[in-house]
Amino acid sequence: MLSYIQVKTDVDLLLHIHQDSDYESHVFTTMFDYYALPNDFPGYADAVTIHDPYLRVESLENYFKTDIKDSRFIPYIQLHEFEALLFCGIDHLKQLYPNSIKGCQQLSRDLVQTGNPELIDDGMNTAPSKRIIRAIEGERHTLYRYNKPATGKAVTKEIGIDTLRS
Repeated sequence: MLSYIQVKTDVDLLLHIHQDSDYESHVFTTMFDYYALPNDFPGYADAVTIHDPYLRVESLENYFKTDIKDSRFIPYIQLHEFEALLFCGIDHLKQLYPNSIKGCQQLSRDLVQTGNPELIDDGMNTAPSKRIIRAIEGERHTLYRYNKPATGKAVTKEIGIDTLRS
């Protein structure tokens, strides 16, 4: 997302095009990553003052819903990037990338230190995806063995929905 106005324009257009009728109704949602959300997002200035990340995201979603002004719209902002979920299955990463055991041990330490995979998402160089790439490829990132879509699918399948949800 480059700017909020881009998103608002797209959502408003979808809401306008897909009108409910006697035969069908529509519900719309989003899935935006909180990380790097543009600062022109509604309520952004208020949200950044909220210490609890879950309440911060909830505040942004509420501002978003208010700004869109359509009962069919249910905003969703994901606190963490997708790779945070892979921290629920670090052992599965080790199986896929056996040469990365030392790097995966660091991922385990990062998880213990944070206590929650969703709260690891904290910066451009320390976000879950960056940590996983470093664990698998090393500091120089020259091997390019990490395949984000394939790894994400394989690891989350092994982890299972119950663990992911908890």
